[in-house]
Amino acid sequence: MKNPELMTVHGEKENLSVLYSKENCTVIKIYDTVEESKTAEELVANLNKLKLLNKFKIDRDNPEYVRLVTTDYLGDKHYLVVKK
Repeated sequence: MKNPELMTVHGEKENLSVLYSKENCTVIKIYDTVEESKTAEELVANLNKLKLLNKFKIDRDNPEYVRLVTTDYLGDKHYLVVKK
């Protein structure tokens, strides 16, 4: 899997660094996790092992991409789209 993109429900792109507090993770760890994952289930499990602020769930899995969803502490949804 490759090219992770984080976005709001309105399609506005967000920086991957909003997923963690500075001392707990890095964007490079997120990229490595995405690249090492082979399936949507493995991607969710691997991302949820990182020290991110929120946990992910599978929202959509099709032959072209995987879309994961997470909800922040304010109740806002964020989508992580990863190409296969």
